[in-house]
Amino acid sequence: MTRRLPRIVLCGLAALALAACGAFEQAPQDDAGPGAAVRGIDAEGQEARDLYLQVVLGLQNESRWNASLAYLDDYDLRYPGDPSSQVLRADALAATGDTAAAEALYRGLLETRFSPAAHAGLGQLRALAGDWNGAVAGYANAVALRPSNARFLNNLGYAQLRAGRHQEALSTLSRAFEIDQNRDGIRNNYAIALHLTGHRAEYEQLIRSIQDQTERDAVAELVENWSGSQS
Repeated sequence: MTRRLPRIVLCGLAALALAACGAFEQAPQDDAGPGAAVRGIDAEGQEARDLYLQVVLGLQNESRWNASLAYLDDYDLRYPGDPSSQVLRADALAATGDTAAAEALYRGLLETRFSPAAHAGLGQLRALAGDWNGAVAGYANAVALRPSNARFLNNLGYAQLRAGRHQEALSTLSRAFEIDQNRDGIRNNYAIALHLTGHRAEYEQLIRSIQDQTERDAVAELVENWSGSQS
């Protein structure tokens, strides 16, 4: 029987560079994302633009980054000057190794309605480079603009863990977990933070809440191994 591995998630492109990360969530999930930008466009052609961006998001969620860039090129030919696709393009460029171009795009979006996603993107680039304090700064800027976004909070909390800022991570990840308890990655990162900060009762309660015994054992093993690597 194949053992199902637990997910420890940095929700963004930095997960691509981390062997410990099993998955990540790419699609923006707040009003700074491309879907919201489409709603701000005039009604004519809005449905077509939205459909195009959803196709791009689907490709990126499958890690088909070069394919998504091809669709984004086509999108820009059809809808020149529309900034809605730029965060997605920056994400794809970072994933395919063109971090300089990605950073330029993110920085160009800092004074726009896409600022939260742009700050998160800059945090992802710092994480890719192994600069965890820099990643904390980028993600913190995103959280400051969208305090209830669980994806941004999880990114920040994970970066804080990697930077050795465990108490800060616990506070951040507890908020992320309370906002969204259905994502395994947030739960697992929160379990790590509880374990590292000595909150044994809360940690044991969280582990017991995992209904599947195989997954429960795997998460506990993951946390123990991760925590051991920090000692």
